[in-house]
Amino acid sequence: MITSQDQARAILGPILAKFGHTMQSGNLDDIFQYYSADATLVMKGARCAYGKDQIKQALAPLTAPATVKITNDRFEATSDHIIYRAHIHTTLKASGAEFQGDTEQIWRKEDGQWKCVHDEFAPAH
Repeated sequence: MITSQDQARAILGPILAKFGHTMQSGNLDDIFQYYSADATLVMKGARCAYGKDQIKQALAPLTAPATVKITNDRFEATSDHIIYRAHIHTTLKASGAEFQGDTEQIWRKEDGQWKCVHDEFAPAH
């Protein structure tokens, strides 16, 4: 059982680092390994996606080499879930396009692996 923010960070931190690297690789099939088969992706004010095909389509424009700055990250845990929250500022290297906002992800252990079951991004205004 996870009992502290430090334990949650120790478990999820390395997974999130790999997830970020994979996002920049552009390989959408590799990205989905981090999601549960029935995951949801919410881009507040824009769209929602459910499951592999819709999430891959929604993430496609964001999978490129980028400079990413993460601030205010925090982890919370229950007996079988970890909640990750952070502010993210991303600049895509090829186009210079920038976006920033708050993210919240809920991760659940499935078949011995941590999978994202809910991924939400709220753009800054």
